[in-house]
Amino acid sequence: MRRNLEAENSRLRSHSPIADELIGKGAAMQALRLKIQRLAPRPTTVLIVGESGAGKELVALALHEHSPRREAPLVSVNCAAMTPSLLESELFGHCRGAFSGADRDHAGYFQQADEGTLFLDGGGELSLECQAKLLRVIEGKGFRPVGAEAEIQADVRIIAATHRDLQLEVEAGRFRQDLYFRLQSVQIPAPALRDHIEDIPDLVDYFLERLGVEYGRHVSLAAAALRRLQEYSWPGNVRQLRSVLEGAVALGDRDTLDAGDLMLPTGASAAEPVSLNLEDLEAWAIRKAVRQTRGNLTQAAGFLGVVRDTLASKMKKYGISRGDVSST
Repeated sequence: MRRNLEAENSRLRSHSPIADELIGKGAAMQALRLKIQRLAPRPTTVLIVGESGAGKELVALALHEHSPRREAPLVSVNCAAMTPSLLESELFGHCRGAFSGADRDHAGYFQQADEGTLFLDGGGELSLECQAKLLRVIEGKGFRPVGAEAEIQADVRIIAATHRDLQLEVEAGRFRQDLYFRLQSVQIPAPALRDHIEDIPDLVDYFLERLGVEYGRHVSLAAAALRRLQEYSWPGNVRQLRSVLEGAVALGDRDTLDAGDLMLPTGASAAEPVSLNLEDLEAWAIRKAVRQTRGNLTQAAGFLGVVRDTLASKMKKYGISRGDVSST
């Protein structure tokens, strides 16, 4: 019970809220729920694929809560937020004296999730060494904490999620082919928001109700504003939708939001990305957000649903300059 409470506390503190449940009655969401219903009771490892902001963590949470392991911990790990050396120690634990600063034994996430579920968010970011250890655990073998002499085992169901194309990562030598084959056999796609636009009214009602509680006032959406939301392509998915609504509520002083209250690109600035490659989409969304906020990275990060440091790191990755983007 204590491990479960600790894991839930950690999950809630690190959770960037998209929704507390899977919202929507459209065909894409019904298909998603059906797949979750079928896979949740089974012990198999699951790979959740989909774009950033599409709700992959919510799919993992639903799989856990509808599984026989629901009374045990769900431990969520943001793999992209940690360096490879730190991630190995955090995942598999370490012994006292294993490295500088290791002044005590540390139980890794696998041990913390014993009898429960381990959710590896950003599993495509794992180092090759971590991937090799992960494959052993998936195959029912043990793992060795950093600095340990003996292997230990943990009864853990693994759910991984990624926005990357793992086949391309395999071809580039950044992802193990044997682990890819093991993961790709059981996949759940988290649909992009543009693939279930019909669910936007339900999502808007959900978010505005909760934002009304947070901001202490009831807010609704004019018909023109709702049409504007349904016409937009949503490169940042449901996370971006929530950020747009929160920005409109925070900056507005009226109880009914109009289309002009929504911080969305219009006209030529709404051009489509050059391709559907996930990295192209991410770079396109970053450029749009930074241009829309005139180079204000804090505000742009809010629209994209990430922290400012993550946005700065992504801009460096894609060679995006704040000055170049904001001046175009």
